[in-house]
Amino acid sequence: MPYLKFLQLVDTVRQLPSYPAMDATEVQTLNALAQEWHIGNKVSVVQAMGMLPHVSPSSVHRRLKTLRAKDSFLSRRTNLTTASNTSSAPGCSAGTSRRWTGV
Repeated sequence: MPYLKFLQLVDTVRQLPSYPAMDATEVQTLNALAQEWHIGNKVSVVQAMGMLPHVSPSSVHRRLKTLRAKDSFLSRRTNLTTASNTSSAPGCSAGTSRRWTGV
């Protein structure tokens, strides 16, 4: 029953006063990012916008912003950086792209 213990632990953490409230899309976005970070991948904003095929890219982009705004919990775990040697993302200068990286 390790999985049930895991679910109980997750529920306990979510009930902590310091844990930010998140909607289902935020949770899915964060889970997808965490999987990539766990294997050492950096994820650009554009890549993140395409990670959830059942959610529109603009919705994922909005959720990235809301997750970033919840910095009392997440800023210690994520970092939005500018990386060179990548294709330009919308709203970025040529030769730069916004990247989410696990810290």
